This record gives sequence, structure tokens and C-alpha cells, in this order.
Amino acid sequence: MEALSDRLESPPWPRRQFMKCFGWLRSKLPARFLLARMRKADSPLIQEFLRAPGGWRAMESIYERKQPRNLVDWYALNGLPLSIEARNRRRLIKAAYENAVAQTPADRPLRILSLGSGPAVEIIEVVSECSRAVTVDAVDLDVEAISHGRDLVERAGLEGQVQFHELDVRDCLTQFSGEQFDLVSIVGLAEYLEDEELTELLNGLTDLIEPQAGQLVIHGYQDTCSSAVTMRRVFNLHMRQRSGRQLSRLLSQSGFDVADLQNTPLGVYPLLTARPTAAEESHAAIPPRETVPLQAGKQRDRVTLE
Repeated sequence: MEALSDRLESPPWPRRQFMKCFGWLRSKLPARFLLARMRKADSPLIQEFLRAPGGWRAMESIYERKQPRNLVDWYALNGLPLSIEARNRRRLIKAAYENAVAQTPADRPLRILSLGSGPAVEIIEVVSECSRAVTVDAVDLDVEAISHGRDLVERAGLEGQVQFHELDVRDCLTQFSGEQFDLVSIVGLAEYLEDEELTELLNGLTDLIEPQAGQLVIHGYQDTCSSAVTMRRVFNLHMRQRSGRQLSRLLSQSGFDVADLQNTPLGVYPLLTARPTAAEESHAAIPPRETVPLQAGKQRDRVTLE
């Protein structure tokens, strides 16, 4: 079986340095100039991102990687660090879902709660490939994303297993009060929340996760390729940076113990798996061992368009 590391896109060192330098130079260009160039670009991905920055349709274009129309479109799909890392994040998140399915006892249904789910493509794929009973509650505010997700569910014949809810994620704490899930995922959301908002959400989620074997999957965001300035000035997307260790501390303060921490190859998305801290435990949390980003051709020890 192909290892997960072999499926991640890991540009060689010279290309990484070019990405960092080009990203820094781009952050110095006037926002008006960048917008004018993007509006003229013959690239479906760029045009969709201008229409709805960070939206699910742009993410779908990145995942699908259709034949580029021209050099600009190729660069948007295959050259931008955040396009590459969005696909890597997707692969890591799907692997985390598969691991949760494998680790949950087979004598009962597995329940998943996905916050900021979009159309929940990865979860639908996992449930379709799974031979055991799985039920999913997917929460999002994007009506178009939910509609698309329901179409995917119908095509996959999973109407009784995957349910969508048009909710603010904070309202899910009330909506699902008294229920418990084996897996809760937060994807493409934490980087838009301040510490206080994220901590409030995490504190509430501790009551929704099965205490014995339940898991939380969440990722942070690190501006390793100088994307944040462009995202803010051009698209008005304010992305909150958190490294894996910073997010680990926030989780610890919110009642979680981090079990695993991985980074996408360019270091943009640290992905963490955590479990609710046992009630009897009062010891200080020990920071987890952080996985060094994968290098091209070797392995060492959860979008957005740039």
C-alpha cells in the first residue's frame, strides 16, 4: 500500500526558496496592481477566488487540478504554495478520518461532527469506502456548499448517513447538546478565529466528544511563504497564524490532550489530533513531538489561494 508521505506534494528545496522569495516580492506590490492583473487572468481558479475568496468552489478547483488553460492557470493550480498545501491538507485530513474509523470499536455506529464542512467531500469519500455504520452531521453556513454536498450524498446513496445543517458553528454547541461524537473535525475555520473565539468553541466541544476514545481533528495556519499580507490586502481575508505548538497550548488550555501533530510539507498547515483530557488528570500537558515537514523523496520525524 502506498504510504501517505508518498502521496503528499513536496517541492524540492530550490523551488521552495523561489516560492518564499516570490511571495515576499508579491507582498510588496500595490494591491490595486495585483487585483488588476488577476481580473484579466484567464484562469477559472483565479476568477472564482475573486468572486468568493476562500470559498468551497475554489477549493474544489484546486483539488480537481483540471488541465490548465495557460501558464497563468497552471501556476494558480500547481505553482502557488497554498494550492499545493491545500491538497496536502486534504490528504492528511482524509487519512485522519480513516484512522478514526479504524480505531473506533466496530460494535457500535461511529458518529462524526464536521464543523465548517463545506460540501464535506472528504467525509463523503470515507463513508462511501467504509463497510461499517457511520453517521455524519456536517455544519456550514454556505447554502451553495450544503446544496452541492447534498447532491454528492444522493449520488453516493448515503442519504441516511450524512446530514447537513445550516448553522453557525457556535450554535452547534446548543444544537447538539447532550449528544456525543467519536470524531469532531474543524477544517478551514480556526485560522479565521481569534484565540478567545476558538477557546470558547473548544471548551464547548469537550462535552460533545466521546470521553473514552473520541477525537478532535483541527489544523492551524503558518505564513511560511509570505501569503498573509496578500490575502489581507487583496482579498480582505485576515488569517490568524498559529503554529502546531501554539495550537497545542490552546488545546491544552481548553481541556484537550494532543495525541499527534503533523505538518504539511511546506509547513503551512499543522494538523493536530487531540482527545478530551480525562477528568482525573490534573498534570501539566507535555507538548507533543512535532513532525518535521516531509522533504522530497524522504520522510523525517485538515483553502485558500495565495
